[in-house]
Amino acid sequence: MSVSIAQPRSAMARKTPYAIALAVAWVSQTIARLRGVPALVNVKGVRTLHHNNPTSSAKAVRELGATFRPLEQTLRDTVAWCREAGLVPAP
Repeated sequence: MSVSIAQPRSAMARKTPYAIALAVAWVSQTIARLRGVPALVNVKGVRTLHHNNPTSSAKAVRELGATFRPLEQTLRDTVAWCREAGLVPAP
């Protein structure tokens, strides 16, 4: 069994000023709330992305002995499990 993973396309990098991103998020949240649907972007998400907090798995490796494997292998195993569970039809 093989799983094909599409290669990401290059995208143009664009920077949106923080104030504009917050305004768009606020409008999105407000409209979504009035319509009773989930917002496409929200203020909390914009604030979280703005802080750009670095993360590290070093503590999990050091204290818990965590190990990691390649994403492609993980995705392949996940698809296989979903097929065996009947959640995804076989090709």
